[in-house]
Amino acid sequence: MSVFHGLGLTVTIASLTLKQGNSLFVWHVIAMSLGVLVFQPAALHSILARHSFKDPETRKARVMDHKLLQMAVMGSVAVGFLAIFLNKPAGFPGRHFMSVHSLVGLFALALMGWNILDAGYRQGSPFAPKLLWVSWLHRSMGTLAFTCALLAVMLGFFNRTAIVDWAAEPIVFSLPDSWHEMDGWAMNTHGEKATWMFIGATVLLLANMLVPGGARVVPRWRGDLVDKKTS
Repeated sequence: MSVFHGLGLTVTIASLTLKQGNSLFVWHVIAMSLGVLVFQPAALHSILARHSFKDPETRKARVMDHKLLQMAVMGSVAVGFLAIFLNKPAGFPGRHFMSVHSLVGLFALALMGWNILDAGYRQGSPFAPKLLWVSWLHRSMGTLAFTCALLAVMLGFFNRTAIVDWAAEPIVFSLPDSWHEMDGWAMNTHGEKATWMFIGATVLLLANMLVPGGARVVPRWRGDLVDKKTS
């Protein structure tokens, strides 16, 4: 259900946004939504699904699905990152990585990249990969990356408050008085009501994936003692 939830939210955001016009910035929104709200939940569900099978080959197939979907995540977020890095909307302060949204998003991307490298190292040879391995660190970093990515999505919907001035010497960190006010792309493009709906739908997606029992897959055999939350 989480995948369909994310897909519905992404299609809604994309269709409403494209009706307002097309630009390079719009594809930052669409590509990031596709990667974070659709491919990432699908990747998590695929790795959880392996707990439902006893046959090693079937379990390996689910892990391979997870691997390919995570590649799709990285491809989508790379497109989204380039779209925003190469283009800024009118009125933006003028430098990258000044807002809470961008800093949290950058941290999420770094965690995703680290986890991809970690998985590559643990699987060994790409021509004969070891697919059935368990790592608490990999699961934890993956969960943190997913959480930060969805948090970045919500922050991006809410506003674009700049908290750091990289041009200042020394660098200045500050919290503007308007930090709690909704003001940004979503508000200016779709209005306050739609923006709150986007944020609420993202919160529900995060809760469904992380709250105990939300995305859990119950194993069908006693030999599976791996953590059910994520992998």
